[in-house]
Order: sequence, then structure tokens, then C-alpha cells
Amino acid sequence: MDWLLICGDVAIFMSFALGGVSFHQVAGNPLWAGMRIAVPFLVGYLALASLAGALRWRRPAWQFAGRSLAAWALGMSAGFWLRSLILATPPSPIFVQIALIYTATLLCLWRTIYWLWRRFR
Repeated sequence: MDWLLICGDVAIFMSFALGGVSFHQVAGNPLWAGMRIAVPFLVGYLALASLAGALRWRRPAWQFAGRSLAAWALGMSAGFWLRSLILATPPSPIFVQIALIYTATLLCLWRTIYWLWRRFR
């Protein structure tokens, strides 16, 4: 496992959750509210990314990208499922769309930068 890669992934999920808390002006402690949103996605993503081997740098870019994509798709699915279990209600379609677009864009950007940094250092 590569801890810098994992920290970057976690930061993306936390930024999504904290951005939502801020935008929607959720009452109470914003960090606690952000954690409530992020934890189902972090658990799903990190568990499935670990199984997919996506938490390590890999030399062939196609292998790193493929494992990253699989981890994101399966992890987000698991996160939505866990969130639905915890809240006893399915997420709204707009929440699903925003979550998928935000996390896909930032994870792709972060992991591309990370791969290039590891490749050329």
C-alpha cells in the first residue's frame, strides 16, 4: 500500500463531503457531518480498492488506470449501498450524479498526477 496515494484518495472523498456540508449549510459540527457523509464511501472505496490492487503504484499506466477505475466504480456502488442502509433511504438522483462526477474527475486528476510523479522521479 502506498500511504500518499491513499491520503490523496481520502482527501478527495472528504472534500466532497465537506463541500456538500458547506453548500447545504448543515447544522452542527461540519467535520462530524462531513464524516457521516464520507464514511460509507470511504469504507466501500478503500475496501474494494484494496481488493482490486488500486492502492499501489503500478508501472504500466493502463494497469494503474484500469485498477483505479474498477476501484472507483465498485467503491462508489458500495458507498451508495452502505449509505442507503445507514439512512434507510436511497440517495437522490442529483446526489448520485454530483458524487460520481466530482469523485471521478478529482480521482482521475489526482491519480494521473501521482502516477506521473512516481514514474519520473
